[in-house]
Amino acid sequence: MNFIVWKADCILTSNNQVSNFSTFTTFFKRYIEFDSVLYHTCGHGHKLFTTEGGCTEAQMEFLLKLLETRDLTINKDQIETYRIIFDTWDIKLSDDATLQVIVR
Repeated sequence: MNFIVWKADCILTSNNQVSNFSTFTTFFKRYIEFDSVLYHTCGHGHKLFTTEGGCTEAQMEFLLKLLETRDLTINKDQIETYRIIFDTWDIKLSDDATLQVIVR
């Protein structure tokens, strides 16, 4: 089984409020008998994003960019596209929300 363990610190800014949190996510290959690779996430505490139904191509591209740059800031539309988990955050997303993700 192939897997990647990812730890990142995140800074969410929305409505002039700031929320800091850390993520610890394991990405693992769930199925290998199909033509495409299907990755899922698990982990203790806060995961970076949900992969229910499998990791999307956009999420994989996001991870590759993050791996290359180690520090990436995205907007509200990207947060939703990448299925970043924000339901447990203490602030709501505004239209001008940004999320900075820093790989440790």
